[in-house]
This record gives sequence, structure tokens and C-alpha cells, in this order.
Amino acid sequence: MSNVPSEKPLSDLVQELRTYQAELESQNEALRYSRMAAEGASERFESLFSKVPLALMVVDELGMVVQSNAMALRLFRPQEGDPPLNFLLPLVDEAHLERVGRTFEAARNQGSSEVTEVVFLRGSQGKLTGDLHMARIEYSQDEMAHFICAVIDQDPVLAERHALQESAEALRQRNEELHLSENRLAAIINSSLDAIVCVDAAQRITVFNPAASTLFECPAEAALNTSLARFLPETMVALAATQVATHALLGEQAGLTASGKPLALEVSISCERLPLGNITTVFAAISPCARPWRPSCASRTRCRRSAPWQAALRTTSTTSWGRSWATWNWPGRMRGPIHPARSA
Repeated sequence: MSNVPSEKPLSDLVQELRTYQAELESQNEALRYSRMAAEGASERFESLFSKVPLALMVVDELGMVVQSNAMALRLFRPQEGDPPLNFLLPLVDEAHLERVGRTFEAARNQGSSEVTEVVFLRGSQGKLTGDLHMARIEYSQDEMAHFICAVIDQDPVLAERHALQESAEALRQRNEELHLSENRLAAIINSSLDAIVCVDAAQRITVFNPAASTLFECPAEAALNTSLARFLPETMVALAATQVATHALLGEQAGLTASGKPLALEVSISCERLPLGNITTVFAAISPCARPWRPSCASRTRCRRSAPWQAALRTTSTTSWGRSWATWNWPGRMRGPIHPARSA
């Protein structure tokens, strides 16, 4: 029995052709949609690439600039006479070439990389400092790697940082000068022979110098943060009456020591008005009326020119010893013996 190959009917062949044609048309439609999507993505990329406010460049693994946007040209080739933007590495300062090379290698292996504060050459406009951000992209069908590079100009930020650093340095110097001034003022206050007491807006003592400690017989630690009325009750009333004045001589005021012993004092005040509250400085010293009598130079001069003094000279011996004795003894004849003045 002979084997005769079976032949499909013509209608079946026609049906298979029609099915195959429908599949081809479907694939063709899918390809058309894919092409339209790719074209749309390419257009969006080109629009974003050209309009983004960053210097963008597409660079291959050899450093050749395949594509660049207007911002990159404006940043690196600001003048028409500048050479064309063909390669990236010639734009990098020699001191930063090694860092940029490591960035290329990291972007090739990891997909993205960045390096900060790279110095670039920008043609006739000198240099700029910027950050370089790199990402590997599929740009062509060849095996060569391509990268999209974004350069962010950091010169304005660095200038602001430098200005802030200068301002901080100036502030530090002013603080040091203020600290030295405070130390000098503290030394002057501590070495003053008059009692100096500073009070805040609530009339609480904030400064109590050693002379005040001696005068009021109270250590500074015990006097701080206490009321001024503890030592100068009359001065408290005077302070309320002289709120407008910045300086005032209050004259003789009654004071008290820490143990309640009365004092006759000469008091003056100085008020410094500050936004956070006034600071009043009180100067106090023993009143001259309360000090032991001691002849001043002016008093001795007036005595020597008086009539009794001249008469005493005429009645005493004309010898130098007599004149010396009269000069020495005249205050004793007028007021009695002179005692050494005691310290206040």
C-alpha cells in the first residue's frame, strides 16, 4: 500500500494565512505604539534636557561630550570665542582630575556617583567650583557606557559660606574684645576705693565690689541677689524719683552695714537703660563730715595768711628755729594738738 501525503484543503490554508496576517497586524500595531512611546519619551527627555536649569551633558566613557544643553554652554563656554565643548576632562582643574576619574569608575560600576567642590575651567571667564553628579544611561546600541552629568555651580553658596565664616570670625573677635573689656571693667571696679554696687531693674544687687564689702561689712556672696534697701534704704527712694535721669548726685545718704550699724555716706548713681531692663550703678563713700579732721593744704595756707598768724611770727624769735616752731605749732594753738588722720 503506497503512502500518499495528505493535502490540506484550500479553505484551511486560507484560514491559516488570515490568522497569520492578523497576528502580524497585531504585532505591527504593538510596534507602532512602542515606537510612539519611545518617540514621546525621547521628546520629553530632549525637552527636559534642554530646559532644565542645570548644566547637563551626555558623556561617554572616554570623556567625550555627546550632547549638552544650553545651560552647560552658558556655564563652560560663556563667550562665542571660547573653544567648543567637546570633552569633559579638559574642563577639570588638574588638582581634581583624580577625583573625577574615580567618580567615572564608580558611576560605571554602581550606576551613579557624585563628587563635590570640583574646580572647573570655564573658558575666558576663569574658574568655577561646582558639584558633579553622574548617572549611567542607555544612550546608544553600542557597548560603550554613557553617562549623564549634571554640574551644579556652588560659587554663590561658597561665597555665602565665606561671608558667614568672616561674620562668625568678626563676631568671635568682638566677643573676645567684649570679654577683655569686661575683665578690665571688673578689675577697675574691684580696685576702686569707693563702694560700687550694681542693681538690676528689680533693685537686686548684681555687683558688689571689695570696697563695698569692707564698707558694709558684708561679703559679696551674701550681698548678691539681695535688695539694695538692705544697705541703702534712702537710696531706694531716690532711685524711684530719678528714673528719667542717667546720672545723679544724691549727696549725703544714710546707709547700714550688714549688722545694722548706721553709716553717713556720699552717694551718686548712674543708670544705663537697656532693652532687657535698666542697670543702675551706685557709688558710695564715707561722708567727709564723718571723717576725722585733717588740715588740708588750702586750710594751712589760709591760716598762714591770717592776722593772728602774722602776729605770732612777729612775737616769736626771728631765728629760723622760731619761725619753724611757729609754723609747726600754729595749728595746735588754733585748734589744739593735731592727731594723725585715721583711715575711713
